[in-house]
Amino acid sequence: MLALGRPVSEALAADAERRALAGRLRQRVDHTRRDPSSVIESGVDIVEVERIAELLQRHGERFRRRVYTDREWDDSGGRAESLAARFAAKEAVIKALGSREPALVEIEVVRPSWSRPQIRLWGRAAEIAREQSVRQLSLSLSHTHEHAIAMVVLDRDGDPPAWEAEA
Repeated sequence: MLALGRPVSEALAADAERRALAGRLRQRVDHTRRDPSSVIESGVDIVEVERIAELLQRHGERFRRRVYTDREWDDSGGRAESLAARFAAKEAVIKALGSREPALVEIEVVRPSWSRPQIRLWGRAAEIAREQSVRQLSLSLSHTHEHAIAMVVLDRDGDPPAWEAEA
């Protein structure tokens, strides 16, 4: 007897394998569920690359020191596209934290050669993140010759959203 062009025994074996895989995937998903008291925040920013190049041209070292760490400058090789992406990331972090207090230089974008870009916080930026019980910051960067964009998602402890009515 054939099922979908295969003997029934093969179809049953394939179906059993599919169900076993689905069960393992469900276990992984269940294992990674978020804590119900967890809050997800996000921030996004887009920057014109030319604007960052002009600021560097006009203000030079003063702008560089106020915005970028030495490591960021070295990692970017001084390329305007990379610096614009880092600038957008700093602004996106500020939006995700919901505070204009941190200095841009206190938010550092690092890119280990074996990994995606990561955020490091220093000074007031780190204090704000601790006060908000931020557990994780995730960053995504992209750029063209004209624009750079960054998306930051943070996971923190927190109360239910204000719009959620109590029962």
